[in-house]
Amino acid sequence: MKDIKSITLIEAKRAIQAMEEKAEELNIGFSFCMLDALGSILIFEKMDNASKSSEYMAKAKAQTSLRLGTSTRNIAALKKKQGFEIASFGGNCKTDVIGGISLYVKEEDQEPAGSIGVSGATQEVDEEVAIAGAEAIDMKAR
Repeated sequence: MKDIKSITLIEAKRAIQAMEEKAEELNIGFSFCMLDALGSILIFEKMDNASKSSEYMAKAKAQTSLRLGTSTRNIAALKKKQGFEIASFGGNCKTDVIGGISLYVKEEDQEPAGSIGVSGATQEVDEEVAIAGAEAIDMKAR
């Protein structure tokens, strides 16, 4: 049986705390979604001042980046370069909007240990906040 590395609930809580702190610095309301290696939601949080649409987007970004094992930024670049539609991946691949990252324990790992999806600001800021969460738990973002 394959040994699956996955982020834990404790790690997810630490990452959420770091992302909340970043959100407070920016004075922006976000939604955060963290998935474990199997795609189960460990934590979902919608800040009081976050929009309703940010809820859907945070989940979609986390699901897509986990399923494809890379950031939604990379998926957007591939889509632009190769001209495919995100729906062609099927399953939980729902968006190429930047702000979703896959989490890896080590740089050389082949399978993600989980993912983070963030929504609430510009795509670049969403990604910056997600990376702050990954850094708080010493995970490699891809």
